[in-house]
Amino acid sequence: MINELLISGILFITFHTASAQNHPTVMLSMDDAVKIAITNHPASKNAVLKVEAVKLQKQMAIDPGPMEVGYQYGQINSTLNDRFIEIGQNFGSPFTHIQKRRQARENIKLTEAEQKLVIKQLSADVKKAYTNWVYQYCKWKLLRQEAEEYNSFMMYIGELKAETDSAQSSKADSAEVAERFELNSIETRYAEAQNENFQAEQEYKIATNQLQQWLVADDNVAPGDSTLELYSIKTINIGPDKFSPTNHLTYYQSLKNVSNAQLKVEQSRFFPEIGAGYFNQVINHQKGFQGLSIGMTVPLWFIPQKARVAEARINQKIVENEIEYQKFSLTKSIENLKIKLDQHFVSVSFYRENALENADMQEKITAERFKKREINGASYLDSRNNILQTRLEYLEKLKEYNLTAIQLEYYVN
Repeated sequence: MINELLISGILFITFHTASAQNHPTVMLSMDDAVKIAITNHPASKNAVLKVEAVKLQKQMAIDPGPMEVGYQYGQINSTLNDRFIEIGQNFGSPFTHIQKRRQARENIKLTEAEQKLVIKQLSADVKKAYTNWVYQYCKWKLLRQEAEEYNSFMMYIGELKAETDSAQSSKADSAEVAERFELNSIETRYAEAQNENFQAEQEYKIATNQLQQWLVADDNVAPGDSTLELYSIKTINIGPDKFSPTNHLTYYQSLKNVSNAQLKVEQSRFFPEIGAGYFNQVINHQKGFQGLSIGMTVPLWFIPQKARVAEARINQKIVENEIEYQKFSLTKSIENLKIKLDQHFVSVSFYRENALENADMQEKITAERFKKREINGASYLDSRNNILQTRLEYLEKLKEYNLTAIQLEYYVN
């Protein structure tokens, strides 16, 4: 096998173009990728801005509206032209202002809960993209090693055939050599190996671009993790409740609180609004007539507001129904992910404890038998292909485990 240092060198040369030589390659870990995405991605930036915007609602909770200023001039109180100035301000209902402020606080909590979920979702998407990136890298490395082995094998067959042809004189002997190594079949497999290597390289490049999309960065990057390992789930809770979707439940509770707050705002509108004013007037050219006024605005026609309250109560029930379903659905999703995770773990364990060891042993035995001419070239390549497929299947199972673990972590972390 070609050693990993050579593979890394080939990877560097192939992946990085001449225009990128002025930009050093960044060895990127999964944690680094998550941090970069949280810093650069519009989703996380907008989540922060939404929180800032919603916090402004507290300042808008008490909004009495514009002050009214009136000016009159003419025969108001006498046959002379008098002047009358009046200033009025409707302060609204104190109860409504209180409920609006409470509603603003609940909206802030809801938006902050949404921000956490956005960051969690972004982190999960980046981790999935990173997992696929490392998987494609490891797959390409295996197929590249196999392609190099085929190159060496073809050179060996060519040299062996040349030696045999020079030592044999009859056409029958040459035909026997050609049949023994099944050259046509071997050349076809060689071409297949080169094609698979090329396709794997392109898939790795696509995976790199997909990761860079999440990072919103075009830096030259290479996996800091050169091998794919089992992903370890991080949970907020410990013990029997470690798989409880804490952040999602907080978000659902905030949704419920906001709908409750909206109902209370509508109910508070039944209370009268308070207003105050000041007036100053001149009567018969006599100044100094002024005073204050205070009053209430009482709604007499309650039907429209009762309808708004009923509508808010219906919306509250709709939100509660949706929340209950989402909780139920989330519980089932977590249960399914736990089952899938166990399935994938058993598969990974099988490959680690049985299939991979057998593949390594079979590789040594096959190589020794081929050197001793106990098997022909086609049989040797069949064995190598089976070994390669076992290792590729293991990578696939490991990737599926990690993707499932990351999705489960999104719900419970």
